[in-house]
Amino acid sequence: MRLIYKSFLFHMNLKNSFLRTKDKNQLLYDEAVLIELHLNGQQNLDQLHTLESELETSLPEGSHVDGNDVGENEATIYLYGSSADKIFKSIENTLKNSSFDYVNVILQYGLAEDPNTIEKRFTL
Repeated sequence: MRLIYKSFLFHMNLKNSFLRTKDKNQLLYDEAVLIELHLNGQQNLDQLHTLESELETSLPEGSHVDGNDVGENEATIYLYGSSADKIFKSIENTLKNSSFDYVNVILQYGLAEDPNTIEKRFTL
């Protein structure tokens, strides 16, 4: 999944949008939370969009949901902000109370293109 994620960033030419800057008008994204979900049909797609909306309202200031990537039987939701731990803490209950049976979480400490970035993975 990490390779797909890196390809996604490169393909969408988003690499530079995640760099830190001193410009107060540009948001800073040092870390990410990726949420992987198992899908089994249209009902789950509707639930995916509902979950994204719920996550957006739970996020700490300066963080945001950056959409999703839907595959054959899975989807990944991308969240960005200055602290993966703060993002996860703010959305943990929303994820646990979601209708999805399988929720895999990836906390990414650093930028996706940085080889020194550390990831913590777990399933709720």
